[in-house]
Amino acid sequence: MICLLCTAAVAVLYVQGWFYGDAERTSRDWLLTNTAARRLPADPRIVLLGIDEATRSLDAVFSDDLEKSPTLRLMKEGFPWKREVYAAIVDRLADAGASAIIFDIVFPAEKPGDDVFRAALLRHRDKVVIGSNLIDKRYILPAETLQPPPDGPSWIGFVNIRADADGLVRHIYYRTSVEEYFGIPASDHTREIFSLAARGLEKAGLVDRLPPGHRPVIFRYSEDVVPHSLHEIFVDAQWNAPPYNHGELFRDKIVVIGNTEQASEDRVQTPYGITSGVNIHLNALNSALKGDFLTDLSTQANLAPRCAWGDHGVAARRLGAAAAPASLRPSPSPFWPTTRSRRTWRITTTSFPRF
Repeated sequence: MICLLCTAAVAVLYVQGWFYGDAERTSRDWLLTNTAARRLPADPRIVLLGIDEATRSLDAVFSDDLEKSPTLRLMKEGFPWKREVYAAIVDRLADAGASAIIFDIVFPAEKPGDDVFRAALLRHRDKVVIGSNLIDKRYILPAETLQPPPDGPSWIGFVNIRADADGLVRHIYYRTSVEEYFGIPASDHTREIFSLAARGLEKAGLVDRLPPGHRPVIFRYSEDVVPHSLHEIFVDAQWNAPPYNHGELFRDKIVVIGNTEQASEDRVQTPYGITSGVNIHLNALNSALKGDFLTDLSTQANLAPRCAWGDHGVAARRLGAAAAPASLRPSPSPFWPTTRSRRTWRITTTSFPRF
């Protein structure tokens, strides 16, 4: 009876998610983050261009380099940049042979230069991805001037990152619908939407690397992808030299552009500490490219072994009581049956797992 009560208590704690869920997450985190554990290697097909302090200020850029580059001059006017800057980034990377160009940026309002940016999006619709957002049970698309034509391929992916109950990010959505994401009933207009990473993999011709279904999956954290300062691709001396080598660095690569400043508000908590939101998208890409995910067992699969161990404990105690020498068996009592005696428990638990 004690084993059955303990098993029932564990099952209730598991289903309710209190204590047991935290303990399970903590133990799994330790297995992945202890000093002997290894992160997933970073896939060399991923390149990060960071919007960092050097790119925002351009203080280290020589005046003659500014004179040579209209894009640098536009960037020097201040952040957020005019939309022509993003068009120049797309053209530069697409001409260098990038397989996908992913902006971890949302463009919710119309701005001057949208016509130039849209023209670049249309030119490279098979490569580029820009961000959308899921907020307050609504799907916030980019400005209408930057949305893809209804009859063409989409270049939109949602940027949302959802933390677990304890505030740490372990799961990622690759595909979902607005209704599924917010837990509301589906309608006749329900449609599948892609995350930023999923859309990028689609553009790179690697949609087969996406995990099936719409449930969030536990991705593996990878080694850090070292960022390159975004502005450097417009400085000729740097563009022509290593590591860029006239753009060869980007050939057949998935290029992600995002905020890498330490003071950025786009920061999230992970089992490894605080990181930027763009790093979560990089890890989602990396896990998919490597095909390396952790699996959450269903409630039924999790409870089955616990119930089995409870039954096993009852059987073990009965077997131990029957096998114990008569001198160790307590005398029968209507209030304290033999198979529940403390002395029998001490004898039987030496040969069986402790519960």
